[in-house]
Amino acid sequence: SINRAELKVRVEQGSVGPYALPGTLLLLEDYDSSFAPIKDYSSAINPTGGTVYQANLREFGYTFNVTRMVHDFVNSKERTLPLIITPTSGSTNLHRVVLGGGLHPTDPMEFNVYYTKSE
Repeated sequence: SINRAELKVRVEQGSVGPYALPGTLLLLEDYDSSFAPIKDYSSAINPTGGTVYQANLREFGYTFNVTRMVHDFVNSKERTLPLIITPTSGSTNLHRVVLGGGLHPTDPMEFNVYYTKSE
């Protein structure tokens, strides 16, 4: 049983400068010709998140709740789609962010799954 799954993305240290960080980011699934929010956004019980948090004095990041997406993948063998992280607001504001992840040597993304194993 999947209790919680989350994706944590850190802001690259030293990249926060004169521009403010976006307050929230969206996590979208890429359907080749269109994009759609992950299923977790339709849950009122466990909000998806994507809001900026401050870990330490100069460390910031974003956490996304992806429990429903992981649950569906594990239990119904749905195919996984590429994910896209995008700001929630339009590009007319002066918010900027550089995210770690991928093959970044010091700021990789974290994917945490908390589950209960039945016997």
